Amino acid sequence: MPLRKGKSQAILSANIRQLVHEGYPVKQAAAIAYKTAGLSNRKDRKMAKRKRKSHRKGRKHVTKKRKSRAKKGWSPAKLRSYKRAKRNLINQYNRM
Repeated sequence: MPLRKGKSQAILSANIRQLVHEGYPVKQAAAIAYKTAGLSNRKDRKMAKRKRKSHRKGRKHVTKKRKSRAKKGWSPAKLRSYKRAKRNLINQYNRM
């Protein structure tokens, strides 16, 4: 039976249900249903699940910067040696 056309959540779930009933695994059925709806990548899938209004027009997602130890007066060389020593200790512990 042919799949229904459309991008709404009701049509997607109906298509997935139909494909599972035909014997496809759930993940494969979902991939086929999203592909027929024209929502092939993960970003489109998320937008189909919940339509959200963008309150940040024209801005890209910006992650918070981690606090660096350099603010406490550590030079980049000292910070690298600290990280290397810490990594070596963790590796030694994991080998035991």
